[in-house]
Amino acid sequence: MQYQNPDPRFDSLVDQLNIDGIAFETANEGTGSLEQSLSSTLSSAHDHSGLNVGLVFLDSTPPRIPELRDLAQDLNLATGIETIYIRTPDVAIATSEKFPRSSIEAGQLASVRASSYEDGVAQFLQEASSRQLDWISVLIAVAVVLIVTCGATAIQNWRQA
Repeated sequence: MQYQNPDPRFDSLVDQLNIDGIAFETANEGTGSLEQSLSSTLSSAHDHSGLNVGLVFLDSTPPRIPELRDLAQDLNLATGIETIYIRTPDVAIATSEKFPRSSIEAGQLASVRASSYEDGVAQFLQEASSRQLDWISVLIAVAVVLIVTCGATAIQNWRQA
């Protein structure tokens, strides 16, 4: 079953993402060099950390920003790309199966502050991937707290007996 979205740009964006992970709403004379630069950034991110990211660049920002998050989610479902990043002239929005929401939002903010789309993508990838929790450390810390608590309780019970 192919995923369907009512946005008229949807099929074109899906096709482009499936080719090289980068999609433009409108191709023009500037998108060729931008795509080459972004392709290099994506390759580097994939080689260093195994990230599977799709980049989408739209010509305008819709009146309702949440529509972009919906589009990103729909593109994720249609392509299987785990992180979809959408950039418009005004905002950056992303959805991800890999990164927590706080990391995505930090990446979005860093991206919008960047001086160019290329730098914005690099900033997004840097922020999103650097804010992941180290679950092993968290589990060790919880285990230590539980052991100390149990030990303190046992000592207190022994003294009272």
